[in-house]
Amino acid sequence: EDYKFRFRGIDPDDHIVTVTYDGQGEAGLSIEFDSATGEGSLNIHAPSAREGSHTCILKIKDEYGASSNYELKYTVLPNSVPEIAREIESFAVNGVGGECSLNVSDYFTDADGEPLQVSAAIADRKILACTFEDGVLTFVGRRIGVTPVRVIASDAKGASVTSSFEVLVRDDSNPMDVYPNPAVDYVNIRTG
Repeated sequence: EDYKFRFRGIDPDDHIVTVTYDGQGEAGLSIEFDSATGEGSLNIHAPSAREGSHTCILKIKDEYGASSNYELKYTVLPNSVPEIAREIESFAVNGVGGECSLNVSDYFTDADGEPLQVSAAIADRKILACTFEDGVLTFVGRRIGVTPVRVIASDAKGASVTSSFEVLVRDDSNPMDVYPNPAVDYVNIRTG
């Protein structure tokens, strides 16, 4: 998560001022300042910053050397690793070109409230394709078969969690699948 500490840096005598901060080069800190308007911000990019309590001194200086400082204290909290809210169960896609969509927020959460980056590792991409858009994973059947899939959800700091399952692309010309064949003691029936 990013945070912008906005400030105004002006000189009462209308002298040109510059603004710097101690901790130049500190990971996760940057400054923006427009000397014409006096508007500025100290930007804290938490995924790049060190965890813990910090102090940053903003320094404003006019063209004649008169200066003033402002002490800003901030804390970067520890990153929370994304979690699985609910395991993704194995499922079937109904035929070549058939689709099944999953809302990622139903399956993964992040206590920090960060948006999660999501990717799918499909063992056999000849059987199944996948797209991710607007928080929804959509699986599309390419060929009849079954393939393992791993969905990885990562936060801004790179911490991740994985859910593994299988996707069956079934022959949709059959109204149902009956398996195993031959049956020994039970039979499963899956409708299309």
